[in-house]
Amino acid sequence: MANHQVRNTGSVAGNLMMARCHGFSSDVTTLLMGAGGTITFKLMAVGAAGQAVPAGDLPDHTLGVHAFLHAEHPAGTAVLVTSIAVPYLEAGQHFATYRAALRPVNAHALLNAAFLIRVSPEDGTVTDASLVYGVAQLRACYAEEAQAA
Repeated sequence: MANHQVRNTGSVAGNLMMARCHGFSSDVTTLLMGAGGTITFKLMAVGAAGQAVPAGDLPDHTLGVHAFLHAEHPAGTAVLVTSIAVPYLEAGQHFATYRAALRPVNAHALLNAAFLIRVSPEDGTVTDASLVYGVAQLRACYAEEAQAA
């Protein structure tokens, strides 16, 4: 019901947390997972009022997107995302994303995908593949059997 500007206000970290905590159908998680992205975060204590309380010098934790989406954290902690990293493509790597929705803008995806492959320069065969699908399950997932083939 909001206008275009309000609907599209948010952050990448907020999108990741919606996918992690509420099973939000996120194009961002599929893309980051397929690209081999990592999430760096801090675990903060939650005070009596339900607000995150800084606890001195908190250590950084870094996980791949899939591990981050499925990570269990101790009760009474909040997650503060401090950085999101996406590696550069290496020689012979190719990356593509796809999205199917009822409308091209402002519509949840019916299915989305991210594919990262490595091609051998000698014979043009695929030597490694990361195939990720989103919306097909509660959270983005790898097509493990296809990757193994």
